[in-house]
Amino acid sequence: MGSESSLWTNLRKKLVGTYSGIDVMRVENMTQDGTPDVNVCHGGREVWIELKHVHAFPKRLSTTIGKKEWIRRAQVDWAYARIQAGGAVFLLVQVEREYFLFAGELIPALYVGQVRDWWNQHALGQSNSLNADLLNLLFLYD
Repeated sequence: MGSESSLWTNLRKKLVGTYSGIDVMRVENMTQDGTPDVNVCHGGREVWIELKHVHAFPKRLSTTIGKKEWIRRAQVDWAYARIQAGGAVFLLVQVEREYFLFAGELIPALYVGQVRDWWNQHALGQSNSLNADLLNLLFLYD
């Protein structure tokens, strides 16, 4: 069905194929806990993206997604500190064949868990593919 590793591979291919002059880097930071998975710079805008893969939505609509098992507290803290300093942080989540892009400000809410309807209402974008419309939000969102 997929994994965070395959999400990275697909994201990198789509970003490089969509934008010229883009710099995309996978970050494996063992010294700073909570650092997002991907750093991207394009057109003078630098963004950080935390990647998450969730195998499936819960069967019941009232069941929360999250409850701390898929986002770590260090990731919440890192995103908060970077946003407070004026940085751009996003969370890209693949659930089955759907992609959800969230502004970093929502990472704490996702950390405690939210129902699927909340996801639908609060995602900056959602799509059945990593397409240009979804990816453009990384560079257009303020």
